[in-house]
Amino acid sequence: LHKKKTLTGWDLQVEWKDGSTSWLTLKDLKNSNSVDVAEYAKANRIDQEPAFDWWIHDVLKRRDRLIKMARSHRLKTGYKFGIRVPDTINGNTLWQDAIAKE
Repeated sequence: LHKKKTLTGWDLQVEWKDGSTSWLTLKDLKNSNSVDVAEYAKANRIDQEPAFDWWIHDVLKRRDRLIKMARSHRLKTGYKFGIRVPDTINGNTLWQDAIAKE
C-alpha cells in the first residue's frame, strides 16, 4: 500500500515572540522549521496522519544524526592545528591539562 505524499489541508497556529498568533500552512512551516514541526507532531500524537507520516521519521533521524556527529566531533581532541597531540608525555598529563583548560 503506497501512502500519498501530501501536505494539503493542514494549517497550524503559530505563536510569535511578541505574543501574537497566526495560522500558517503545513507546507510553509515544513519548509522553514521542519524539525520543530516534526517534534510538535510527535508530541501531540498526530505523526501518524498522512500529511506527517511520510516525512517526520526522516527529519527526526537526520536531526539525531547531526547531533551525534556534533557530539563526536567535540570529543575528538587527538589533533591540534593539524598536529597529533599525544595523550601523555613521559607520564605527565600537561597536554591533557592544557586542552581541558581551554
